Amino acid sequence: MLLQAGKRLGPFELAVAAAQGCTELQVVRRPRVALLSTGDELLEPGTPMRPGCIYNSNRTLLRHWLEALGCEVIDAGILPDRPQHTRLRLEQLQHGADLILTTGGVSAGDADCLGQVLRDSGRPLFWKLAIKPGKPLTVGYFGQVPVIGLPGNPASALVTFGLLARAYLLRLQGYRRWRR
Repeated sequence: MLLQAGKRLGPFELAVAAAQGCTELQVVRRPRVALLSTGDELLEPGTPMRPGCIYNSNRTLLRHWLEALGCEVIDAGILPDRPQHTRLRLEQLQHGADLILTTGGVSAGDADCLGQVLRDSGRPLFWKLAIKPGKPLTVGYFGQVPVIGLPGNPASALVTFGLLARAYLLRLQGYRRWRR
């Protein structure tokens, strides 16, 4: 065995393979992660600020973190807080993604609809974690695709992604050391 399974191929690993005459290596495909933000209050960075709105910083952070983890990101944009919009977008995304990662819409407010959509049209696994920040979190399946719904609060999204989604994605890529 030239290289250990679960090792990301960088310049040094590729040079080792080339030094042994290898022109092809068996690899795991990069996970495709659909990244979706929900919230009537969200604005794209660069657009004029409106009263009662905030800029969507979560998507920027998560997109770059996902890419750093070796994932292919499918940017699914921002959706309003409407169950029918969420359901339709999940139906579209389930066919091209290995994971659907959402931010917002997972708490207990009237506008938080991801849990409802998973209960009605998917398969919820759990809701909420006993941590702070990061308590509101929804995990389940839509069709055969796992869905991780992170909180909309940026600190909570950062913590729950780091604890749960990151570990899942590293494990999906074959990493042996996927825990911190």
